[in-house]
Amino acid sequence: MNENYYVDQKKKLMQVFDKTMDWFRPHLGELYGKEFANQVLREARMEYERLIPLIPFVGGSKVHMTADLMESVRILAYLRVLKAHGKTVDECKEIIYRGMETRFARYPRLVLKLGGIRAFSQPFTRYLQRQAKESQ
Repeated sequence: MNENYYVDQKKKLMQVFDKTMDWFRPHLGELYGKEFANQVLREARMEYERLIPLIPFVGGSKVHMTADLMESVRILAYLRVLKAHGKTVDECKEIIYRGMETRFARYPRLVLKLGGIRAFSQPFTRYLQRQAKESQ
């Protein structure tokens, strides 16, 4: 197990997080104003940075689900900050949904469709099961 795996990659992880802010900025600004949006994005970035050393090592880049785990931690940072600002579950859901919608709108429809087909194929499911067993 590599306890410093994510800490060692902090600079890269923060760069990826910074890109996610573009997904959420327009919706936060539209709903609550630019000043609030900037404040939430700043605080979410700090929260993500605080969470990095707490992320459990599940196998790193060799394990497919590591990317999903990292995405979940990024979303968790946003949710914690939104909750701290008194946003309801429905408000948080709307912000995250719209942000992810912005993210996926950048991909061609065919790429998304093929990704969905792959995600539910038997070979890919077996691959994920094998990795889950190996990574525990």
